[in-house]
Amino acid sequence: MDPLTKLNNRLAMQLWLDNVKSMHYQFSVMALDVDHFKLINDEFGHAVGDEVLRALAGVMKKNARSHDFVCRSGGEEFLIFMPFVDANRAFSIAERLRIAISEHAMPLSRPVTVSIGIACWPAHSKSIDETLKMADQALYQAKHKGRNQTCQAKLTPHAANHDVARHAV
Repeated sequence: MDPLTKLNNRLAMQLWLDNVKSMHYQFSVMALDVDHFKLINDEFGHAVGDEVLRALAGVMKKNARSHDFVCRSGGEEFLIFMPFVDANRAFSIAERLRIAISEHAMPLSRPVTVSIGIACWPAHSKSIDETLKMADQALYQAKHKGRNQTCQAKLTPHAANHDVARHAV
């Protein structure tokens, strides 16, 4: 567990991913990053930056389903794994979360926004590691397009021919 946010950490994430891979459960992953977090730390101090991260973790937990896996992957970066969620549904969920975060009263005198990237396993890649990289690339696409938005990984030729297990949630 991450001591600051009380979210899962990278070790717990790896255990969760090992289990998902062995069961071959489809999932979507959101990669989230706080927009302009360095400026928050510089202007308000690291103690306020930590409060922002704790508040953000609370909003993510409140908006996650009981079987979603929310973790802090490092710094101001987070991952949310959503089992049995396809890319279109993941995009809708990400947009609701992005808006909820921007409307949440943070310990600052201004709103905090996030950029989000989405990818799905095994729809986007046969490799879980590659799927995570694709979510990260989509996150950086959102940042380059102006921040405070959600972008989805591009489908590869593999995805068009891959038979993905469908499960109702």
